[in-house]
Amino acid sequence: MVTYRPILRGAGYAGIFYFTVNGLMKLFLSGAPEANILGFVSLGFAAFCALIWWLAKRVKTHSGLELCGLALCSSLIVNVSIHMSITFEQENMAYFVLVMPVCACVNVTRRAFAVGMLGSFFALLWFVSQNIPSHLTDYISVGAAGILVSLGVSVLVRDSIINAVRAQIAANDERERAVNLATQDPLTVLPNRRSFFQALEDRDQRLHQSCEGFVLGLIDLDGFKPVNDTYGHAAGDQLLREVGRRLGDAVPDGALIARLGGDEFAVLADLPGPGKSVDRFGNQITRSLGRPYEVEGNVADVGASMGLLVCDEAGPSQKQMMERADHALYVAKRSRRGGAVVFSAHHESDLLSLGRVEQALRESDLDTELSLLFQPQYDLHERRVVGFEALARWTSPSLGVVMPDLFIPAAERACVMRPITQILLAKTLVALERLPQPLRISFNLSVHDLMSPAAVEHILTQVRESGVDPARLEFEIAETALAVDFNMARTAITNLRQAGCSVSLDDFGVGYTNVSHLQQLSISKLKVDRSFIAPLLDDESAAQLVRTLINLARSLDLECVLEGVESFEQLSLLDAFNARYVQGYLIARPMSVERIETYLAAVEAGETDFTSLPPAASAVPKAHKA
Repeated sequence: MVTYRPILRGAGYAGIFYFTVNGLMKLFLSGAPEANILGFVSLGFAAFCALIWWLAKRVKTHSGLELCGLALCSSLIVNVSIHMSITFEQENMAYFVLVMPVCACVNVTRRAFAVGMLGSFFALLWFVSQNIPSHLTDYISVGAAGILVSLGVSVLVRDSIINAVRAQIAANDERERAVNLATQDPLTVLPNRRSFFQALEDRDQRLHQSCEGFVLGLIDLDGFKPVNDTYGHAAGDQLLREVGRRLGDAVPDGALIARLGGDEFAVLADLPGPGKSVDRFGNQITRSLGRPYEVEGNVADVGASMGLLVCDEAGPSQKQMMERADHALYVAKRSRRGGAVVFSAHHESDLLSLGRVEQALRESDLDTELSLLFQPQYDLHERRVVGFEALARWTSPSLGVVMPDLFIPAAERACVMRPITQILLAKTLVALERLPQPLRISFNLSVHDLMSPAAVEHILTQVRESGVDPARLEFEIAETALAVDFNMARTAITNLRQAGCSVSLDDFGVGYTNVSHLQQLSISKLKVDRSFIAPLLDDESAAQLVRTLINLARSLDLECVLEGVESFEQLSLLDAFNARYVQGYLIARPMSVERIETYLAAVEAGETDFTSLPPAASAVPKAHKA
């Protein structure tokens, strides 16, 4: 239709011009008595062609255009027939033959072409038979020749139109592919990052104009990279496609799902109706994505954490919306991995604090402002201090003393964790040289350090160049780091152990490490999180769990440090459980390196509260006795 319409309207223009000129010539230049009649007839057909030209622009169907073409060709045949009926002139019989190629050009369908050809041919033969029958045979030949020529013209016109149509379709397809590439993720066939931000902008405008609130959700898969590393990228791609499908099933109709890149997805949805909550909406999605996946004939356990933001009032920019949803996701991955967290006023306060800390970090003199405190680790079997844990402190000129649980996440977000690690490790190595043999220091590595081979190599270079015995240096890694990329973590741990350093698994029990993982890692120590020690005296099940963790470490031939010991009663019970290494405020609060010598002398002299434990059996409360 796109190609045929201009051809038909062009023929309408030609018809208007031809009939108008022919009519005016008949009226004003011809002196024949029938000229006036023929002139008005031609002008009438000019008006009819104008009607066809007008209709051809407005009809919406292919059959409508076909009827317009037939009407236009019929007007030519009828016009010639009227002229021949009023005044027969043999030389004008050629007009019937000339009409044939016109019909071939105007009527692109075969049936319309056949009607035009046959109409003109039989009109020619009828007038010949009525006026000059002796020439009928000659005109049959002339008409047949006109049909053959017109047939060739028709084929050429049809081929030109078909080629033009194909070119248009190809151009449209190419344009559509280009649009899809620009707006669609080729792997999951979901909207891509560009489409998502356009949709977010549209939602934001609707929020400002009509107060239509919505929910913004950011999703990050937990444990996806090990699937790629273990089963291959084809399996990873298959898993991502399945994630896209599950998201489509889990979200309500009308919601937008997008893949932002890698294993990150996003959701834009209407606010839940009455009786429904955003928490429930998020947990429904994470539960669906947390079910096992079958990829390449294997079963993969991959979870998903989600951060949600309720956007129900105008004000925040799109950048602020994304920052808040991303912060909720960050909280989910740190404290509720595999679950959903809705951004709240409390998170707003944290985000503001984090923003201020990030800004201060970028403007700080880290080498001067960062410092270390050291908390001792005590051996209950040998009744002596065996080492210290290095604890980072940052004294900002603008913020004052900032604790690591605040500035470490900010440093990770601001991408300044690696220089912080290098500065603190250098200070740790200097402190280790001051400690008497064989005391050692444990140093915490961040996930960013552990996931970077270059960072690990730089750390080992620092240790080698310091001249310190690497056996006196222990690196602590958080259990949650293993969930980010187990294979990468295992490689980093192996490299640290081969360099002579020991490695401990920090915060054991709060993450997802299982026994099989422990057996695959070259770690030397488990550090049981303080959250297990706090209820030790009041909860028998908590005590049994701690005893189980101690025995688990012993069965795996690993040392076990119990953190958060703050009372003499806790220490006595752990001693009764045959625990060996403890750490906490009871043993000592974090201290500067200058105070370590004085502290060690006090422990050696028995001048501390914890160095005179009663007999183990009498220290065990009845509720916890075997």
